[in-house]
Amino acid sequence: MNKIDDGKIFETIIVSLLKLLSFLFLLGGVLFTVLGMFGDSGFFMSLFTPDFNVIWKITGVLGFLIGFAATLAVTYFSFMVIWKRAVQLGEKEYTGLLEYLYMKVAPTLIVTVGEVASIMLLAYGLLSLIGELIGSVVYFPLMQIVEGPVMVGSIGYDYFVEMLVAGPVMGIVGAVLVLVGTYIALEVYAFACRLVRVWIKWLPKFAIPIAIRRREIPGDQKFMEDQK
Repeated sequence: MNKIDDGKIFETIIVSLLKLLSFLFLLGGVLFTVLGMFGDSGFFMSLFTPDFNVIWKITGVLGFLIGFAATLAVTYFSFMVIWKRAVQLGEKEYTGLLEYLYMKVAPTLIVTVGEVASIMLLAYGLLSLIGELIGSVVYFPLMQIVEGPVMVGSIGYDYFVEMLVAGPVMGIVGAVLVLVGTYIALEVYAFACRLVRVWIKWLPKFAIPIAIRRREIPGDQKFMEDQK
């Protein structure tokens, strides 16, 4: 009852939802990792086709083992990031629902989304680099989150430079830019919040003189003023 009376029930709900999201991400990552191996568009169905020679299949299996381990590591690391942010949010002081939402929850969500996105991009870039170096595809089923394929990289070295720029460079550089952009967005959001607080603080001081100037003088007072 105390949590309901002081409003901290909302804090508990929000923190619990964020923790639940971390577990859903962990479970979803594991499911993507398992299900991405099979099916018509699965990794093995794409790898073991007549178009792939023995060397490509061997390097493809190597790419699968590397990607399988990396995908589980990325999933767990992202889970830990979300969980850590949820715990940190729960440790922050609750002073009211509105202030808690825009001063505590919103910045936490901005940082969490940015960090997870940068982790995904970095993993994509590094696994793409491995794929280009071994001349084969690498298993990365988390690409399905954005409706992508279950693998990165390319077969052979015919378009090595082009694929190096399209995959590894864009992924790694993109991860850095997203992370930097996240903390820039956090600073911009904090600055915008300060502006709003200043505006709210000074609003009564501007509103009172305006109200006085616009106040209509009652009829009897106006008559007395005219007589003077």
